[in-house]
Amino acid sequence: MILTVPDNNYSIQSCTYVVIWKKPLTTIPPLSTDFFKRLFQVEELEYGFSQQGLTVVLPQPNTLHYQGDAPNETIFQIRPAPTLLIGYQQMTFFHLDVNKLFSAYEGLVNELKNKYNAFYMSMLSGKIGINIEYFIKLVDGESTQKFFKERFLCNNDSSLEAFGFIDTAFQEVNIQLIEPGNDKLMQIKIQPLAGRTNELYILSNDHYGISPSENIFTIDQLKSYIDKSIGKMKTQVIPYLTNN
Repeated sequence: MILTVPDNNYSIQSCTYVVIWKKPLTTIPPLSTDFFKRLFQVEELEYGFSQQGLTVVLPQPNTLHYQGDAPNETIFQIRPAPTLLIGYQQMTFFHLDVNKLFSAYEGLVNELKNKYNAFYMSMLSGKIGINIEYFIKLVDGESTQKFFKERFLCNNDSSLEAFGFIDTAFQEVNIQLIEPGNDKLMQIKIQPLAGRTNELYILSNDHYGISPSENIFTIDQLKSYIDKSIGKMKTQVIPYLTNN
């Protein structure tokens, strides 16, 4: 197959970190609105408690726009706002900028550890998930239509078996990458990128079981796991998709 992806010709569009607690939390610390404004360096945000826990939503333009292939064509996509949930069952942190996610996460963990240490010590990680959205560009002259046809519809390559279940419908492919001997699982969704004839949209959903249970990740641990997930995309998923 001649389809290839140029080195580093991909962009990360968002990152979500999810941790399922080993044991449900019984309380949520009274972190203030002012703390979150300082943490995220914003003047306004949405803040509130619910049955799920404490939710913080940042003000954010909810559209992504990029240039399409056609002259004067601009593609608009609705994007969710960056959101942090500190819940009784889990914590979820979504951001469009992975570096801003790191910065805010580090500040949050330091605040909990220094001012609410008993709560911090009760935050035992059971399982974690890392979801990353990518735009990936094929080499000039190659098309996503050709990619889907040659890689999945007209290919009997036995390497497909190593990647588990593959479902091709409506130009969407879902792959499960399972690492033998452990409970690590990466789910991959692949779609053509709207308006671009030679770019793919890929969503990776990486799962890890944490054993033994440990406290909520430090910033260095979180960076390490996200780096691992990005590394799988570069060294396993992209080479597999392009049959290199």
